[in-house]
Amino acid sequence: MQKTMMEQLKGAASRFWDQTVLGNTPDVGKNPAPLDAANELTKVYGLHNILRYDQFDPERELFYNDNSVAFAFEVLAQTGADDEMANRLATLFTPIPPHFGVQWCLFGSPILDQQYQAYKDQRHIAVDRGETSSFFLELAERRINYIRRTSGRPLFPNDNFMIKNIRLMISVTKAGSHTDSKLVEEMTELRETIRASLRTANLPAYTMNADGLIDFLWPILNPEVMFNGQPFPALGYDEGKPLKHQLTDFGQHVRVKADEILFGMPPASEDEEDTRISMRGFGVLQYPQKKELWEMANIIGSFFDDGLQYPCPFVVTGGVFTLDPNIVDSKAQLKSARAKMNAKSKMAEYQPELATQAQDWDIVMHQLNNGGSMCEMYHTLLLIAPRSQMNRSSQIALNVWRNERFTITPLKLLQLATLYSSLPMTLTETAREDLKKLRLITTKTTVNAVDMAPIIGEWKGAGDPVMLFFGRRGSPTFLDFYSNQQGNYNVFVAGVSGSGKSVAMNEIVSAYRGIGARVWVIDVGRSYQNLIRLQKGTFIEFTPFAKNPLCINPFSWVGTDNELDFKAEMRLLKPMIGRMASPNAPLTEFQYSLIAEAITAVWKDYGPETTPTKIRDFLLDKIKNESGGVERVAYELAKQLQPFTTEGIYGEYFNGPANISLDGDMIGLELEELKNALSCAAWCSSCSPAGLPTTCTCRAIARRFVSSMRRGSSWAPTRKRPSSSKRATGAPVSTTGFSASAPRASKTPSRTTPARPPTPTPTGNSFCARTRRTWRS
Repeated sequence: MQKTMMEQLKGAASRFWDQTVLGNTPDVGKNPAPLDAANELTKVYGLHNILRYDQFDPERELFYNDNSVAFAFEVLAQTGADDEMANRLATLFTPIPPHFGVQWCLFGSPILDQQYQAYKDQRHIAVDRGETSSFFLELAERRINYIRRTSGRPLFPNDNFMIKNIRLMISVTKAGSHTDSKLVEEMTELRETIRASLRTANLPAYTMNADGLIDFLWPILNPEVMFNGQPFPALGYDEGKPLKHQLTDFGQHVRVKADEILFGMPPASEDEEDTRISMRGFGVLQYPQKKELWEMANIIGSFFDDGLQYPCPFVVTGGVFTLDPNIVDSKAQLKSARAKMNAKSKMAEYQPELATQAQDWDIVMHQLNNGGSMCEMYHTLLLIAPRSQMNRSSQIALNVWRNERFTITPLKLLQLATLYSSLPMTLTETAREDLKKLRLITTKTTVNAVDMAPIIGEWKGAGDPVMLFFGRRGSPTFLDFYSNQQGNYNVFVAGVSGSGKSVAMNEIVSAYRGIGARVWVIDVGRSYQNLIRLQKGTFIEFTPFAKNPLCINPFSWVGTDNELDFKAEMRLLKPMIGRMASPNAPLTEFQYSLIAEAITAVWKDYGPETTPTKIRDFLLDKIKNESGGVERVAYELAKQLQPFTTEGIYGEYFNGPANISLDGDMIGLELEELKNALSCAAWCSSCSPAGLPTTCTCRAIARRFVSSMRRGSSWAPTRKRPSSSKRATGAPVSTTGFSASAPRASKTPSRTTPARPPTPTPTGNSFCARTRRTWRS
């Protein structure tokens, strides 16, 4: 029903009287006071208004902030924990005086520019020296560009797996001024004590300077850089300006909402997509009844369940405020005694929680009596994601922490305070009082603080960034087999069918070719055919002789090496011909002596043109017995050599000059067509170096492969490359190689004989690789 003009006037007069005279103003559309105060701080000048970072002293390695003095370390996060590590970390708080703030900041950042650049630099060096082609550099660049396309987001659709770099930082803060010389000296001494304690607990710590702090905090305070896929800007510390003015970008626009902080410009209209980046803070509502340090590994995401991993960047902060033990220990004893009395009272029958409280205080007193102390502790979680994805990311984070028995909740109206308390070097006495008023900090023991410290990350690999893999939680894992300081660089890849063994081996081959290594691949099944041809290598396959006339006569290579003469090569030639003659039964010393005599005589007459057929002919009628007739044993050996002569089934591969070259940088040998040639494979069983499959040409040609690798080789455990000046002056260069193999299940049943174990059939693939190294006397 439409109101009359008189009724409208009466209503307006009533509202005027109610609001102006009586002061009853409506709350519709108004922000709560905490939001107005937070936006007042950030809406004009930016987020740096809440920061207190001021100057850095490079001599003492201390930060002088507006209201505190602090130091910080960047720590290599551990990959796990045990009781010994927890016990050593418990001593971390022993030398820290009361009223100090200790903060662990674990940052899951998608910023990996330095690691990616080091990965590409390995290829740049090899290309500049002419050791490999630019193909591998382009391959590395395309791979990195593909990863950058999903920076800050899951790598795959409808999944939570995100590539991130786990960074860990610890800071120790004390309220005061840099003009207090006693405090500065105390912080300097405490810094070295904390560093030693961390190293004792297997947590290598490196002093964080002003440049390191800017590099750590810039993505958190300017989260847009984590999602635009652009290279991280080169930032440095300017001593002429306060640190807090160097941590945020110019023209930064921040809007504080009840349940999030928004970074970026809002959409110009309702139809425009909101592309702002959202940051949401969480606090711990309830801690688990019991927690061990090793369990904190799953705080960064589940090892087995992709559904329990963060799909966005995150910051986990654990803060500990030390208390005066003379005061808190007395209070703890009093509360423990009172809890025991209540547990024994008549009311305990109706209040079972009194017995639980008494048990808790018994545990507290036990920890205090064993060197622990009381402290105050809090945990916060920051999620950083596009606004459209924040609700989904928040639910996943709740599940991650609930799975570890933590109950966390979004901190409504406290988002700016949560961000501040999540930053390093902010836990002063004033901040602690604010956290107590907000009920975010609780009293615990230092043992609890250690057991719930967010210091567990993921393995990042070893050695130079030659190969690039990713951990199950998304951390890049750079690996170099030569980083093994104990030597023995061999690799074995195992897995069920279809699990990716060949894919892993292809990655290893490509990685070492990319840094200038020479690679020889021996395979059954053509897993490397496309890879070798893509890299313009030599692919050798035993297709029908009419289509692919292939000869691998080993005598063609005898004498081509200046370091190995014919007598040295005889150590391998004699058992090779012996295995041709008797693939399934051992030969006697007399039989081997006849073979050696035949090889020597034929080599003297024909040299590199020696073939199994000529050796067979010599054995047939050239060796006489004591009666002057043909030696019967030599005659039998000649007949047994028949399969490898020109009249035999394998003769076309061994008679004539060898027509393959094994001196290229990438050689592939495919044995698919010979996997059923068991007698030929048996001939090979005593001819190959250790670690290579027992296949027909594998054992014959692999000897050629590895001998060419070992000539002049030092097999040094460290990988060095000759500089351009040394190469120009002819400085000696040595090589080091390793072999890798991946077995497959054999479908061919083995044959057994009473004289020798069964001859294995080709069941896998293998390759050898060598890298050029500088030889230093």
